[in-house]
Amino acid sequence: MIGSALADGTGAWSITSTKLADGPHTITATATDAAGNVSVASGGTPVQIDTAAPTAPVIKLTHDTGTSSSDDLTGNPAITVVATSPTL
Repeated sequence: MIGSALADGTGAWSITSTKLADGPHTITATATDAAGNVSVASGGTPVQIDTAAPTAPVIKLTHDTGTSSSDDLTGNPAITVVATSPTL
């Protein structure tokens, strides 16, 4: 169990779960009436917990006109910068 809640008069409810470990999880819910009868579990909803920061993007000046093609200097006033996501 990751949490419990009481529904309001409209049937709405929410929880703040306990901390889940990284990886795949399936979330289900049950209802309990005043007599303590518990329903069958709902269909599962899969979630993926990923707390690792993404890799930094790669940024490249497309019109590097300096003395080398990698000095990041340009005399071109129409700068174009391209950012790409590294391969995971």
